Amino acid sequence: MKTVFIGEGGAYFSDALKKHGFSPVILPKDDKLPEFVSSHADMLTVKLGDELLFSSGYYKKNKDILKDFPVILTEEEYGGRYPRDILFNVLFTPTHLYGNLPYVSEKIKEFAHSNTITPVCVKQGYAKCSVAQINGGYITADTGLYRALTENGENVLKITEGHFVLSGLNYGFVGGSSFYSDGKLYFFGDISLHPDYEKIKSFCLEFRTEAVSLSSGAPIDIGGAVLL
Repeated sequence: MKTVFIGEGGAYFSDALKKHGFSPVILPKDDKLPEFVSSHADMLTVKLGDELLFSSGYYKKNKDILKDFPVILTEEEYGGRYPRDILFNVLFTPTHLYGNLPYVSEKIKEFAHSNTITPVCVKQGYAKCSVAQINGGYITADTGLYRALTENGENVLKITEGHFVLSGLNYGFVGGSSFYSDGKLYFFGDISLHPDYEKIKSFCLEFRTEAVSLSSGAPIDIGGAVLL
């Protein structure tokens, strides 16, 4: 089974994930982050190669959960207000790193440099949360990220803003409401309820990807999932 890290706010989806062959690891929230994203996996960690980057403080508090996994630690800390909370919220493509770079972890930028990955600074701090990635394509409602990705030759579907639930905000984001694995884009909710569902479905099929709904109801932004 593939290990998948999700925030405790998404623990509800554990059984559905298991049915699809995943072994979920629940990440406890960190009160240093704003409440509405405090349990989001894409705020708590980021995958660098085959390892997960965590803040040292968070790792120490949750060592019993994380000790058996390959990790990198940083003494950098995220803060309780945007943009100080986006330390790990970046979007990697095979060739580029997208994020609001002044607020991104130095460990991430060092990794990009050592792997010849070109950094691209974008206004949207929640870069990872704002984009759903599939094999060969990207889906986003964010105009800045849409422009940056297309300028670098990526295949991007621009969708309508909103229609993803995020408690505490007016709406969430497509990347935080989904994750990709082995030809399937899994949604934390029923993606057929989105007004652009047919476009999303067709775009996914164009890249031999199936859009899979993990539950009923509107898709929920739980901070996505990180696969290891």
